[in-house]
Amino acid sequence: MQDLQNEEVTEKSSASSDFFPKELTRATGLSRFLTWFLLIALPIVGFLIGYEKGKQDTSYTTDTIVFIQDGDTTESVDTATTTEVSEQMDITIYLLDEEVAIVSDCSAVKPVSYKVPAMTQIEDIVATSLDIIFADDLPSWMSYESVQISEGVATLEVSFEYALSSCESGHFMSVIVDTLTQYDEIEAVYFDVGDGVAREFPF
Repeated sequence: MQDLQNEEVTEKSSASSDFFPKELTRATGLSRFLTWFLLIALPIVGFLIGYEKGKQDTSYTTDTIVFIQDGDTTESVDTATTTEVSEQMDITIYLLDEEVAIVSDCSAVKPVSYKVPAMTQIEDIVATSLDIIFADDLPSWMSYESVQISEGVATLEVSFEYALSSCESGHFMSVIVDTLTQYDEIEAVYFDVGDGVAREFPF
């Protein structure tokens, strides 16, 4: 019985070999080479195609500008812009110098450099600077609605949820005034607290 089963297995195996040509039932050196070549080459080709497509998509429109400060990434408030990703510029923002403010002067500031998408209009630079100041330095209960620049004066419409202390007032004024008046186009900064009156000191 065992011999009969072995003969049947041998016959099936032989029939299978006869059905497929020998060239298809054994891997040649060339077929092995082509198989390995495709396994290695296809992922590389796919990666290169995706990389080239990504390089072509250099323009973008976004509602959020990403600022890079000393290697750290900080997201700002919404500001719509369209620019080339590769084009950037440095702007200087005057932020609170905490080490000095804690000891002696609440209005002490220090210059901090930010990389932002390239801009040419002073209105865009000022708006971006204010976005950084209100997002990164001032309390969340302080906000500004708009800014207008005319005849060397930048007028901000601002609002406060609470009354400001003397230290908070000094901090608020110094970071905004020092940042904006560094530009030749701005000689003074005025504030409108919602009553339609522009004043040099909003407190």
